[in-house]
Amino acid sequence: MPYAIPQRRRRRRRRRPPGNSRKGGKGPRGARGARGLPGSSGLRGSIGETGTIGNIGPIGEMQLDGPVKFTDPNFTLSSVSDVNGTDLKSGQILMRSMDSWINVYYSGLNYLYKNCISSVVNILQIHNGYAGSGSGFFIRSDGIILTAAHVVLSSIQSKSPIANEIWVHTYPENAAHSATVIGLDRLYDVALLKVNLENRDYLNIRDSREVEEGEFVVTLGQPLGTHVQSITLGVVRDRKWADRSDIPESIVSDYDTVGGNSGGVVLTSDQKVVGILSWGLAVDSFSLSGAIASHVFQPIVNYILKQYDNPQIPLPIKFPAAYMGISYAPVDLFVLRQLNQLSLPIEGYIVTSSSNSSLKVNDIITHFDGQVVGQNNNQEPLGTLIHFSSPGLTKEIQIRRAPNYQNSSTISVGLSAIPQQQDRLFNALQINKKKI
Repeated sequence: MPYAIPQRRRRRRRRRPPGNSRKGGKGPRGARGARGLPGSSGLRGSIGETGTIGNIGPIGEMQLDGPVKFTDPNFTLSSVSDVNGTDLKSGQILMRSMDSWINVYYSGLNYLYKNCISSVVNILQIHNGYAGSGSGFFIRSDGIILTAAHVVLSSIQSKSPIANEIWVHTYPENAAHSATVIGLDRLYDVALLKVNLENRDYLNIRDSREVEEGEFVVTLGQPLGTHVQSITLGVVRDRKWADRSDIPESIVSDYDTVGGNSGGVVLTSDQKVVGILSWGLAVDSFSLSGAIASHVFQPIVNYILKQYDNPQIPLPIKFPAAYMGISYAPVDLFVLRQLNQLSLPIEGYIVTSSSNSSLKVNDIITHFDGQVVGQNNNQEPLGTLIHFSSPGLTKEIQIRRAPNYQNSSTISVGLSAIPQQQDRLFNALQINKKKI
């Protein structure tokens, strides 16, 4: 039977019967359908291989021409490795690494310590059952010791300020010796002692005006009054600190010092003395230590030793310092702002108290005997100029006086010897005393 092809059924369209019916209104829009899922990401390409690291080239040689200087022409540093040539005659060395530089530098400090520590002493003073201690150092082979005056003073209130007993502990023999104070300058905190010794190692003095800010300096002394010989390294922050009338011109550094260091020595890398440890300032964790500059104490030392050679002069010898009868502070921005005189140059010192009839409080002293005064390196400290003038002389000074500070005038001021009530040591309270 042949295959029958199915017939497509036609759907019949129905017609709406005629009439008055109308088409219905449009219905509301349906809700939006959900968003379809994103397609999957394609595969990431593979990471290329890292290239090989090239070889490191050899380290170039570094030349050191710094603070490591030695005066012994026979000294060599064979214990330090990686040094091209250990001969330090010229004070210059070549090395291959920073580790070598550090080793050489600190070996240099060790050499300085060993070469100088035998010249440093511990000082013990006893007065009325109380004891104080400090440091000092030999400046001559015949037993002359230089120290700070407050190390040997019993009290700033005592009419006889020098302690009843003074003993010196010397190294390396670890022996005690009775000492005599042969002279002092109490205001500038300088004292000379004598012990009966000969052929002692001693230290040479260098002009502290040659020292520069940023230079390394070393201190040697006995902190806390113990017999421990210590060394401390610091950097010169100010080589001409002279900001108050009660502090001598000083070299200021950031080395740490405590009671017992007073009177110790400050050395440069050439093993020369540039200061005597004298005072310290501390604020929270920040501290500064001051050493009386050698160009300040050297004239005092020279005067005392010259007088000491004359057996007719009684001991102790007192340095004849001059006195102008004023207290003062350096002129700075704060002072000029307080005076409403910011147009003035920053120089000179403002008088804070005066017993001199020629000077008034708030006078600004700009020149002393023709020299510009101030605390900057190109100015001269007023205290130094006054101290080393002779009592009885008259000096010309230039001042600016209120209310018209813009004009300066020259006046004559007489100098006198230091009155007994002013002859006191500004930092005597730093003495490390204990009951014995």
